[in-house]
Amino acid sequence: MRRWCVLLAWIGLQMATASSDPGNLEGGVFLAHHPPGVQYSQGVDWCQTYVDSFAIDSCSEQHNRIDLDGNEGQSSVWYVLAAWTEEKQWCGTEFGLGEYDPDIYAFAEWGPCSPGANLEIPTGNWPGPSEGTAVTTTDTAWSGNFVPVYWFSGYAYYEGVIPLAADPATDFGGTGNCATPPESWAADAFGGMGIFEDGIYACPEGDGEGGDSGPEGGDGGPDSPDEPEPEEDGGGELPVAPYVPPDNPSPIVSAYIRPTAISFGDRHSGPTAVELVTFKDAALRDTLINIGVQTIAPQYPRVSLADTTIHDTNGRPVSVPDVSSFYLLQFEDSTAAIQAIPSLDRTSGIRSAEVLTARDHVTTFPNDPYFDAWMDHTDDVQWFLQNDGEREAYGCSPAEAGEDIQAQGGWGWTLGDSTVVIGIVDAGIWGGAEEGTSHEDLRVIPLSYDQRASISIHPSCDWCAEHGTLMGGIAAARTNNAVGVAGVCGNCSLLDIECAGCDSTDCANHVERECNDVDPYVWPAKLRAALSLDLDDKVLY
Repeated sequence: MRRWCVLLAWIGLQMATASSDPGNLEGGVFLAHHPPGVQYSQGVDWCQTYVDSFAIDSCSEQHNRIDLDGNEGQSSVWYVLAAWTEEKQWCGTEFGLGEYDPDIYAFAEWGPCSPGANLEIPTGNWPGPSEGTAVTTTDTAWSGNFVPVYWFSGYAYYEGVIPLAADPATDFGGTGNCATPPESWAADAFGGMGIFEDGIYACPEGDGEGGDSGPEGGDGGPDSPDEPEPEEDGGGELPVAPYVPPDNPSPIVSAYIRPTAISFGDRHSGPTAVELVTFKDAALRDTLINIGVQTIAPQYPRVSLADTTIHDTNGRPVSVPDVSSFYLLQFEDSTAAIQAIPSLDRTSGIRSAEVLTARDHVTTFPNDPYFDAWMDHTDDVQWFLQNDGEREAYGCSPAEAGEDIQAQGGWGWTLGDSTVVIGIVDAGIWGGAEEGTSHEDLRVIPLSYDQRASISIHPSCDWCAEHGTLMGGIAAARTNNAVGVAGVCGNCSLLDIECAGCDSTDCANHVERECNDVDPYVWPAKLRAALSLDLDDKVLY
């Protein structure tokens, strides 16, 4: 018996349609549809968004391909639609995903699209290859003929096709009406979503002609008989260049592992023995153990596989990379780490691996005198770097222990590099303009008058306004040098971009008004011209 049939047997008694219109669901199909160009963002009701903005009513509008301009790692949203040639009404849906390479696409969030409340019974590793789900509405029936029953969001990486299929738990894929007991109809066809290539076309018989990869052009799937076999180039596989480790290797490997492949549970704050980590694929865990991985830890512990679409200060959407799947693999020594790279590169589920450089780092409390105490503040002065919960709560300065950016963990790997330049677009940094002046705790790139004139409003002035200097210190004050405060990137360089010279009483208003006009699409070229592309000569420290 279908998994949702048992649920419908008692739920159907409550449905208004149960006794009057059981419906004939013959001829239905499941098709995959990706509204072109749509990227995932958190906090959106994607089922309602489909209805409001992306609804289709014919097979010719079907778009079963995710391109995202060919850029791997970008987010996307796509739907599974139940479709007929005429409007239907139903209360149960069951389908699955067929076999495919899970490396091509990483699911981030997903869920059923139902007109009201629902009950879902997925298989253990849903969504994924050879997994399935069954969904039953509990108060309102689905109705229509091109209706979303499920949505997915995730990240596209490689070419391939994710085929829709029957639920492998029951070997059934289809819909059930709202009768008591319910009647079920198997789907006539299953579509599929293509990743950087055509997907699998599906359409109820008699509706529409073609689509992105319709009947005339083949289904776009891996078994399409009309596609010619690729010609051999006679060259065989290209040789793989040997791995070249850094000059000063550490025993740590940074590896990008397939999203959602690993779960730490509550153990997310530090290195954890591989045996204590939950793996979806036991073979991946065994490989890491066999090559000598001692511990594994998230490289960015407070980042989750979620929203990669943000908005800049001008309100424009900006795509940012997903870094939640970078992990730090600890080996016994640097030699073991280097020797493991070829094995990691061949391991399914690992997309990249490199040995980290052993850099300047801080393993103890930094010795900067104002890191923890300043004037009458005796604890947690720089609480945003390390918050022990000991400081009084001053306005927006929380005293809750652990509410910080975990700078100490980052400093354990590196303090940055002087070739990394941070531009401070503000009211000016003290010591950034006048010749022969500098701030003892800041590494500010010295510029000529002409260079300052191209990026600053007042190139001949050396503003002593506090705000720009303070922001520069937060970003890149020299850390662990027994002077002043600690910076997030203590070895990084600063570029003084003065856009709002003003006195301290008017500083905030000027910065907010003037700096909002900085266009991120123009400034990269402007800065390169200002610095004459010779940053290495400018960093004199």
